[in-house]
Amino acid sequence: MALSIDTFTYFSHDSDMRNDIKIKALRRNFGATGYAVWCFVLESLTDKENFEIEYTDIEQELMAADFDISVNELRDIIDYCIKINLLQLEDGRLFSKRHKERLYGVIEKKERKSTIAKQAIASRWNKQEADTNNSYNTDEIQTNNECSTDVIQPIYESIPKENRRDKKRLEEMRKDENRVRYPYQEIADKWNSVCGDKLPKVVKLSEARKQKIRMRLIEFGKEEAWIPTIDTLFKKIVDSDFLRGDNNHQWVATFDWLFDSPKNWVKVLEGNYDNHRGGKSAAQQANTSLGVGEYIDDTGRRTYGSGRATIPNDAPPRPSESYCWNESTKQWIIL
Repeated sequence: MALSIDTFTYFSHDSDMRNDIKIKALRRNFGATGYAVWCFVLESLTDKENFEIEYTDIEQELMAADFDISVNELRDIIDYCIKINLLQLEDGRLFSKRHKERLYGVIEKKERKSTIAKQAIASRWNKQEADTNNSYNTDEIQTNNECSTDVIQPIYESIPKENRRDKKRLEEMRKDENRVRYPYQEIADKWNSVCGDKLPKVVKLSEARKQKIRMRLIEFGKEEAWIPTIDTLFKKIVDSDFLRGDNNHQWVATFDWLFDSPKNWVKVLEGNYDNHRGGKSAAQQANTSLGVGEYIDDTGRRTYGSGRATIPNDAPPRPSESYCWNESTKQWIIL
């Protein structure tokens, strides 16, 4: 069953998920960062078709940038999740069997409800048609020379049964579509103007592209918010080293990537791909010996990776990317 990313806007999890024995093992080895990445991965899986991620090197870089951790940290955490069977990796596709089972269970429940609802609607329509037909006096119709049975049939008889209840709503949608002017060309021209020198230009606006643009614009909110939001998005993209290809695979953001998903534009707007997140470019303190991946943030705090852990200045240097700081023992421990 292939599912679109719009199928679910949220998913549920147990209120005591943190106390699951496997989650406890994850937390013990990776701390709060491991737990956060686990939740991030579940959110990402929920957005994907069939609740699976094609776990390529490029996808790993995108996920690491989105989660604000290093690629090595991401791989270490996900590898551990696979090891303890929280996640599964088959044929290059990453997924959670338990997460899939839960979401497919919700889908099956919705489909059962939908079937029952359709049967109830059909029953109501049949009853209404019977009542309508019985309300006419056949003798009067036959003696009235100015009327025929064709004329007095209810108008809705000419509309297919399955479409009758939605016809008014569809007509209103068509009117709205004709009223709203979607600035497709203006947006494409703005992309070429702002991003075209650094990223691939838009050459043609296909119907598929227009449809995706229209969906994203609706998500932006009112019409007056469309162009200001576009201006902000394009500016943040062209200012991001990562989105312009400064990553391990020289991957670059494209016009289609931005408009392809209801999530990508939100990540850009929220600064997930901004340069030097967490102050990683701040000057290091001269009296502190830093290890692999460590840095001093803008507040003078020694940390590494996502910047969640605080490392004492007198702690030994981090030996490698395979080590994380254990706050309880005040030591570097291997992942």
